[in-house]
Amino acid sequence: MSMRAEALPTATVTVKSPEGPYYPGDEVTLRCDIAEYVDWYQYYWYRDQDSIKNGESRSITISLPDQAGQYQYTCEGTREDNPKTSQRSTPASMTVTDFPVPSLTVQPSPVFTGEAVTLTCVIQPSTGWTYAWDKPLSSTASETITHIYTISRASVFDQGEYKCSGVRDGSRKSSPYSNTVQLIVRPLPTATVESPEGPYYPGDKVILKCDIAEYTGWYRYYWYKDGYSIQNGASRAITIPLPDQAGQYTCEGSRINRPKTSQRSTPAIISITALPTATVTIEPESPVYVGEEVTLKCVIYSEGDWAYKWFKGSSSNHLSQPDTSTLTITAAAKSDESHYWCQGKIRGRAVSSQMSGRVDLAVKDLPTAAVAVESPQPPFYSGEKVTLRCDIEQYTERDQYVWYKGSQQISRQKKKTITVSRPEDAGQYTCKGRRGVRPINSQHSASVSISVTALPTPTLSVQPESPVFTGEEVTLKCEIEPEGVWKYKWYKDKSNIPHSQTYTNTYPITAAAESHEGQYWCQGERTDRPTTSQPSRKIKLDVKALPTATVTVESPEGPYYPGDEVTLKCVVANYRKWYQYNWYRTGRPADPFYYKSQTITITLPDKVGQSHYTCDAFRGNRPQHSKRSDPLSISTQALPLATLTVEPQSPVFTGETVTLECVIESLTGWTYKWYKESSRSPVSEGNIFTIRGAAESHKGQYWCQGERRHRPTASQPSRRITIDVKASKPKLILGLSGHQLFTGDSMTLRCELGVSSGLVFYWYRDTQTSDPVAQTNGDSYSISSVKVSDGGQYWCRAGRGGPVYNTQYSDAAKIKVTDLTDA
Repeated sequence: MSMRAEALPTATVTVKSPEGPYYPGDEVTLRCDIAEYVDWYQYYWYRDQDSIKNGESRSITISLPDQAGQYQYTCEGTREDNPKTSQRSTPASMTVTDFPVPSLTVQPSPVFTGEAVTLTCVIQPSTGWTYAWDKPLSSTASETITHIYTISRASVFDQGEYKCSGVRDGSRKSSPYSNTVQLIVRPLPTATVESPEGPYYPGDKVILKCDIAEYTGWYRYYWYKDGYSIQNGASRAITIPLPDQAGQYTCEGSRINRPKTSQRSTPAIISITALPTATVTIEPESPVYVGEEVTLKCVIYSEGDWAYKWFKGSSSNHLSQPDTSTLTITAAAKSDESHYWCQGKIRGRAVSSQMSGRVDLAVKDLPTAAVAVESPQPPFYSGEKVTLRCDIEQYTERDQYVWYKGSQQISRQKKKTITVSRPEDAGQYTCKGRRGVRPINSQHSASVSISVTALPTPTLSVQPESPVFTGEEVTLKCEIEPEGVWKYKWYKDKSNIPHSQTYTNTYPITAAAESHEGQYWCQGERTDRPTTSQPSRKIKLDVKALPTATVTVESPEGPYYPGDEVTLKCVVANYRKWYQYNWYRTGRPADPFYYKSQTITITLPDKVGQSHYTCDAFRGNRPQHSKRSDPLSISTQALPLATLTVEPQSPVFTGETVTLECVIESLTGWTYKWYKESSRSPVSEGNIFTIRGAAESHKGQYWCQGERRHRPTASQPSRRITIDVKASKPKLILGLSGHQLFTGDSMTLRCELGVSSGLVFYWYRDTQTSDPVAQTNGDSYSISSVKVSDGGQYWCRAGRGGPVYNTQYSDAAKIKVTDLTDA
């Protein structure tokens, strides 16, 4: 019997509603379908392998998880008969997406009061949402089914920040808030009624203008009187004839673009005022006096820009004068006597005031003044005092007397008399009276002529003519015609105090200095009239400094050394033909040989140091001599020093090579010369002088000196070095032990040369040809404990230098050493 195993029926999961996308908390309906068999009575549901629900219905509604992500849903079923279970379904994958962020826009913005505003909240995808709106001044968000929120008539209370969010229809879970938009609500532009300044009078025509300051393109204006529409059109101005159209006027405007309308203006009140009456006042009160200033005023007690007309006498034509409220008569005359009246008219308007009443102006003559001369009798000289008197008849209570010279007032005083004394006081004199009560002024007097006879004018001269030079004698001369007994006063610069007084007409300056420079003038005085002369003309006395001599070095250029010859030149700028030059060394005259010469050649002192040279010059014309020059300092410095070295040091040995070297460290181009003893004939040239094979004839003092083609041509001589030449054969001397020694004795040999500096001593035994038995830096050789083998003939000699110079061998000295054991 065979059995066959069949596969379990397969479950399938489908999403019934809604369609995706899916967001956290969304409610979703799932259905579990098992195709085979129909009696499935229990269904089991799983999310990501975790059981979430089971029941008899094959459809379930679940809330999606709160976290975004991908979730797997499966199901299976059970029944009573075989097969009792189905296979678990393949997973149905559901993706939970984070809530989208809404995008909020506002149109229009900014908005004007009364306009409609639309806010649009966009969420993608757009289905399954209710929209929450967060608004200004609202503690809770309002909701709409659609994504559009409309404000039908915006007001300032709608202004502020708006944002929105989406609320899922099933889960009531909210998306994040959208971006924030700012709704700005602006007031409509305000209309203003422009009206001319009041008050307004009957017959006026008032032009009103509707002005809307903000925006352009206002194409229609609407006018209202007392709240009722009276006119509309493209013109922003209307004309109102008075008195018929008095009232309150407002306006508003409209345009094509936003904002389309303005606010209505505040009312402009147009009211009617009765015509005012002009009034004339006069100051001072009539009667007035000839010459007084008279002011008539036309007064209208009403606001407005008034122009005024003035009328005189019986004429109906107004006076030709500025249309001001004041009519001024600057100096009243008999012709001004009449009656006057006025009328006002508002500028730019056909409105005139009522005519004023007439006022009468009476003009009287002023009292008469007269001028008399009290003293002295003419002729008058400049500077004399002349007394004038002012007499005014009819009046005795004069407060002040006013004096004039020509047309210029010169004095105002309570005295009748005036004294004039200055040269410029010649002229025509008049007076008048002035007091505190009217008539305040008298008439001007007739003029009195005061003519001035000119004072004599001195003639001032100066000798010699300016400019003068310091140290010169100068004479100023003051001559006055007519001649007489004059005392002469001398003045300088701006001082009015005499610089000097003389009874002669000359003022001498014995030696001109810079302090004498300035302007000089003179004046004479005497006891008879005229008691003084006029001041003379001013003479400018310029005092120039003498030309300064300058000492220059013609040749040679420094540095300078004792005994150098130097050529000096004395130069005086600005002037020529100097025929004599004086030379000074350190303040004293130099060699008389150079007395007249501009250029001199001097020999500098033998000592190192400074010497100072000055000069001055003389000539035939002014200035006749110069100022002495500033000192020219010439410093002498020591000649370069020759330095002499010798190798080896003296004494030296006969036959030895001696090297002398001469060095001058400063400058170049030296030729070195060698001298011996006091002879000035050089024994050699070159900076190194070598004596090969020194002999007795080479003994003596040696020195060197440098010579060159350019200055300095010679150096200082070097120090002198003495070279002593000694015989080169040393003397060998035995110590106290003598020639006979015993073993164990000490032995000392000394090689005597009389020179030890730089020598090496060589010691020989038995033969001179072999290598030395010893070599010492000193002139002695010691053996502390002799042996028999130390006996024999000994010689010594010394050597130094490179190549080595060796002395002769000493004479031999025989040393015998006896062994004590044999003895």
